[in-house]
Parts: sequence; structure tokens; C-alpha cells
Amino acid sequence: HRNDSRDYTLEEVAIPYFENHIHQDDILKYISFTLVGTTSNLFPLNNGEIELPDNLSNSESGLLHIVSECGLIYQFLVSLIENFKSNKSSSPTKNAIMSYIYEELTNYMKMVNILSNKQTFSLRSLFADLLDELVKLRFLYFISKRVGNEPGNKLLSLVYRYQNFGDHTVSESSSNLLKYSLEPFLKCLASWSVDGELIDKSNEFFVSRSDSSSKDIDVRFEEDKVPSFFSKELGFQIYLIGKTNIFLKKYCKESKWCNLFSQKLNIIFN
Repeated sequence: HRNDSRDYTLEEVAIPYFENHIHQDDILKYISFTLVGTTSNLFPLNNGEIELPDNLSNSESGLLHIVSECGLIYQFLVSLIENFKSNKSSSPTKNAIMSYIYEELTNYMKMVNILSNKQTFSLRSLFADLLDELVKLRFLYFISKRVGNEPGNKLLSLVYRYQNFGDHTVSESSSNLLKYSLEPFLKCLASWSVDGELIDKSNEFFVSRSDSSSKDIDVRFEEDKVPSFFSKELGFQIYLIGKTNIFLKKYCKESKWCNLFSQKLNIIFN
């Protein structure tokens, strides 16, 4: 009988350790369900938590903790989008942000399907393929958590700030999201600058109607609503352009000149 562990070979020591562990083929068989936040026999999902089996190796457990985060964030965002749709937000900017997140989730689902249908892949290769996706999902999760509490103009400033983030995936995601969600703001900007008309119904644009009925031109400049990619001075100049347009039409009867001005600006915006 040998009591000294040094009398055993590495193989003899390792075999009992690995014999009771789940085979990686079984993990890969069920992992596609986990990646889209769906429960399975091997990785049951309860109350927003994925239960990992006890008989995993340390390396597999570490990889699965990170990979499973993709599934949990995906499930959270899908649920958030459904709730957002039912609440029918009046903010075009928020609607655009949530629409972008929905498209990104659709792309993520397609990628999971492609990875799952590979002829040969391992848990490590899956982890490597999903790293950038996880960073992207974390960023979308971060933004989505602020949609309910922040107005559209603040959200645009927040997204803009992350364009210069050190991580390339985050900065690229931020740039793509900003391009996608800017359209409602640009429509308000164009309508005000070109025609002196306010089309913002969600009170997120930096020009709004004044509460005072005594003013001839009942609009006001709201400096705190100017997004961070505009200076306050530029925002005020845009406010004056629209206000001057109204003045010229209403009091100077310069409709013809205003129409020519609008046509020139429309060319620039288009």
C-alpha cells in the first residue's frame, strides 16, 4: 500500500479528478440554450440566475461564468424591450435607442446560431468568439438601464461620451448607436433651423415653447438640454436662427425670403 502521493504518476492522480466531471461535448450540447437565456437540463435558469453544475473543472467553470453572462444580459434586454414597447414611450430618441438594441440582439442571436452549427468547436473557442459580443452586450445593458430615467438629450450626450472610450468595441458600439439614434434630434434641429417650427413633443429639444403667453414669439432656449456634442454658444445661435425665421414671417411678411432660405438649408440637411 502506497501512502506517499509522490509514488503516484500524474495520470493516476488526474484520472479520478476528471472521471466525475461533465464531458465537454455535453456542455456544448446545451450551451446554445444558455447563450440566449433559455433554461436547459444541464444549465437551469431560475429568477435571472443560471445554475452551473458542481462537477465542472475550474477552468470550465470560469469560462462558463463569463459565457453565461451573455445569456443573462440577452434575456434581460429582451424582457426590457417588451416592457418598453408596452409602455409606448413618446420619446423618439428613446424609441430609436431601443430599436437599435433590438437589432443588435437579433444579430447576436444569428451569431449564436452560426457558432452552434459549427462542425467542431470547443468551450475555449466559443469563449474567444464571444468576448467582443459580451463587451457589446455589457455596453447595451449599461445604456438600457438609463433609458427609463434619463431624457433623450441626456442619453445622446451619454452615448457620445463613450465614443472616445479606451475599449475599441465600446467606442465602435457607441458610434453606431449615436448614428442610429440621432435621427429624431436631427429632424427637430432641421425643422427649427429651416422653418422655425417645433416638432418635438417629448420636451427633449433645447428649444421649447414658453409658458408665458405675453411673449410675441413664445419660445425659449433651454441651455441644459443642449447635447454635449454641441457647444452652448452653437445651441444659442441655432435658437436665434429659428426665432429670427419666425419674426421675419410673422412681423416682416418676408415669407418669400424665408422660403428661399429654407430651400437652401434643406439642401444642406438632406
